[in-house]
Amino acid sequence: MGVIREKKNHEDTILFLRQIPDDFDLFIRPYPADRGWNLAKMLQDAKIQFAVDDFSQNSLFHMGQRKLVVINKACTGFLETLAANVPTVVFHSLEPAVFRQEALPYIKKLESVGIFCTNPVSAAKHVKQVYPDVESWWNQPEVQEARQEFIYQYARLSQNFLKDWKQEFRRVLKEN
Repeated sequence: MGVIREKKNHEDTILFLRQIPDDFDLFIRPYPADRGWNLAKMLQDAKIQFAVDDFSQNSLFHMGQRKLVVINKACTGFLETLAANVPTVVFHSLEPAVFRQEALPYIKKLESVGIFCTNPVSAAKHVKQVYPDVESWWNQPEVQEARQEFIYQYARLSQNFLKDWKQEFRRVLKEN
């Protein structure tokens, strides 16, 4: 499943990039471990001309420098950008094995405001639509509400994280 999914992620990334105009300021940061897929060559063969990261800076630095971050799978980077309130679009399949059932209402809400897309073509369409004024889209109350509800459940930040974790562990232990 992992090998098939990885190949699909690369194919989806190329499909997404083919939909994006060349004059968009895109910066591609592939997963650091290429695992033999040679994404750089795949991009070159597909005649994708956007800049590719050389990993000289950490990902959070680059994400903070971007007008919009697009992520090709629901992963840690997606949680980090949403928690940091960085304008983000993620595309990922809604295959049953990807998300727990209780997460689906939150994902569906992200989908309804354009943060989550179920395929690379719909993601590209949305990016092209919001790209001229990302801030206006991102700061809409319904977009921020969906983001905040999601991060409260799945990427919550806290100044008192040790206390919060202790309370949560105690709660779970009491239930069991």
